Amino acid sequence: MMGIKNRRFGRFRIFFDTIDTEAEYLYQLMGEVIVIRAEALLHNDMVEYIAISKHFDEVGEGTVIPEYKAIMHSEKGFLRFEKC
Repeated sequence: MMGIKNRRFGRFRIFFDTIDTEAEYLYQLMGEVIVIRAEALLHNDMVEYIAISKHFDEVGEGTVIPEYKAIMHSEKGFLRFEKC
């Protein structure tokens, strides 16, 4: 069972314009994570998320949460997260 105790944390960002232009893909992507923090970074026109997902590696206590990027396919939608 996935949860906070599994410590599969990741950080990713979504640009504001992506929310407007790629909403269908984002619905899929957000269905793969449990967001535990979201912050609008107005100076960069994006939202930064910290989330839990089966797609993220386990993070040790006191370790910096790694950043991921979502890999999307124009026809298949969300494919996977890739560590940056």
